[in-house]
Amino acid sequence: MSSTFNDLMGFQKSQIVYEMTEQVMEGKLFTWSTGDNSQSVSVCLDEQSDVPVTLPSEVTSALNNALTTFNRAPDNYELADFLPYEKELAA
Repeated sequence: MSSTFNDLMGFQKSQIVYEMTEQVMEGKLFTWSTGDNSQSVSVCLDEQSDVPVTLPSEVTSALNNALTTFNRAPDNYELADFLPYEKELAA
């Protein structure tokens, strides 16, 4: 599987964003940062978020923008972590 978001097929991108949206709606925080920490983005449901989001559609949009911009999974994650069938194949 590709390690960059922009190289994935459309259905894979949709699945990743859907899985991540569910987790944010349950209170999870996702952060992307550059290696030198000059730029970072956090997406969550409260004031800690760099993009204020409360509705699932807003969360989806913020996550999609972050994934596309950074072209990878959030810090400490891999894109496969958000694809259930990838996890099953690895088991």
